[in-house]
Amino acid sequence: MNRINQTIKKNQKKTKSNQKEIPTFGVDGNVIIPGKKERQKKIKKVIIIASAVALFIYIPQFFMKGTSSSEKNKLAVSLDVSAVKRSTDAMKENSAADFDSDGIDNGEEQNQNTNCWFLDSDQDGLTDYCEIYITKTNPNKADIGYLIDKQKTEDEKKGKKVSSPYKIGNVILWADNYTSKAYGSVVETTRGYRFSKFSGYAQFPNSSGKYYYRLKDGIRTPLAYRADENVYRIEPYDTIEVYDKKLPRIIDLSIFGKHIYLNKNKFSSILATVLPSKGFISAQAKCRMDIEPDTRESTSTDIIKIEYDKEDASRYTMNTNSLSNLQYVRETIKKGSCVEVSLYKPSKGEYIGIIYGYTYEGDLLIADADTLEPIGTLKITETAKKIMNNDGDLVSYSYFDFKGLGFDSKKFDRICFFAATNDNIQNRMQETEETTK
Repeated sequence: MNRINQTIKKNQKKTKSNQKEIPTFGVDGNVIIPGKKERQKKIKKVIIIASAVALFIYIPQFFMKGTSSSEKNKLAVSLDVSAVKRSTDAMKENSAADFDSDGIDNGEEQNQNTNCWFLDSDQDGLTDYCEIYITKTNPNKADIGYLIDKQKTEDEKKGKKVSSPYKIGNVILWADNYTSKAYGSVVETTRGYRFSKFSGYAQFPNSSGKYYYRLKDGIRTPLAYRADENVYRIEPYDTIEVYDKKLPRIIDLSIFGKHIYLNKNKFSSILATVLPSKGFISAQAKCRMDIEPDTRESTSTDIIKIEYDKEDASRYTMNTNSLSNLQYVRETIKKGSCVEVSLYKPSKGEYIGIIYGYTYEGDLLIADADTLEPIGTLKITETAKKIMNNDGDLVSYSYFDFKGLGFDSKKFDRICFFAATNDNIQNRMQETEETTK
């Protein structure tokens, strides 16, 4: 009997296993798979959560901005509007003079409607003299690409190519393209080098045992180096600092504003690669000195009142923005003398300040000429660019830009160092801007 029951059960199991499950159809005619909806819901939840986390981590960086340069440069001083008339009169009374040393007297500059204090009124790389007398172009309308054509012509005459090396100062350059070769340049600074409109490779003198870092937004990054050629990768407007020792590197991990500084290793480097550099959760590779308080000392002297004649218009006849002018000011401060400076904004007025020092980076420390109280810093940027000079040659032209207290040299604001506590500075400031091939 037991054997019969066992046989019946086995047959029942076989029957069940041979029976196919009848599918269930939905209203749309598709087969309903048990558990499919639950799996789809779980997948959607995972996608939504992952997307939310990604958005939370990566999107904020596009909206989180530091203080803009315009905000930093808001007008911080009162201007003497009466200076506008004095400056205009000085130009009219000196029509035979050449304030910007571009080879055109002020009278002719006024006839041509060009700027008497800047040798390239339209900022296209062609001096006003070159445009009026050599290229016969409009000095008030930028001629885009003229310098590129000139550079190509010169290279063809010499049998050179865009990739051929050339030298500016003590730096050998290999340009990426003719835009860089025609317009780009480099100038040596107190801390290294500053490039303008140049992308390509550079070979620095005596580079053995030196370490080169790109400084951008207060962060130092090692320059990409090709050891076989002994050259460094340069991008437009790079500021390069040179050190005798390698700077220690760290990873700045920020979580909701709280910073955790990690030693640079494989794990922390992965974080810096995966996470954005800005946001609620971010990571960025830095040098240790980027996060430490700046203990580098400024150079300064006592603030002493300097008597000057307000009606003396000679300070309106100069725009002392050459590197030699800047060097002289720094040397004067080192010797213990203050320097009086006129900052002039066209059609707005003038501010007189006293330079009593400069920062480690070279920015000028300004005090009010009347109260003798420190009021701020004038940001100094040593720079260079290519121009076509009065002979029709392409040369590198070096000078400095300044910005601060509401003034900006890139907007044609002027600067004049016109007096010092123990020296007649005016004769020294009559030098023309440096121009080197």
